[in-house]
Amino acid sequence: MRSAVVFVHIVAATLALIAGLVATRRPNGTPVHRRAGRVYVLSWVCFASTGLWLGAARAAISPFEILTILGALALMVALLAIRRKQLFGAWMFWLMVAAPFFVLPPVVGRLRARFPVADRS
Repeated sequence: MRSAVVFVHIVAATLALIAGLVATRRPNGTPVHRRAGRVYVLSWVCFASTGLWLGAARAAISPFEILTILGALALMVALLAIRRKQLFGAWMFWLMVAAPFFVLPPVVGRLRARFPVADRS
């Protein structure tokens, strides 16, 4: 079962990379750009969900899981901006600048509670 999930994870990640590259190389609004964007979103959701499923098998929180959650937030913000036909730059700025201050402190606190570090003094 795990090897099948790893295979799907790898295929979805590769497809997301290719679709993202195609979408960035085509002008906004063209049919190819839109199709590539849809493939990117679907493959990214598959890639992220299988990655989190694989990471859930361990007790520790991986930095990759944190990045996956931040990437999923960025994807949701981008989709919201596209739906509202707003500029993406302002949304991404607030997500990348402000979100780490709200997301990372609780995660770091959990990591420190789970893995105490000996005092070095």
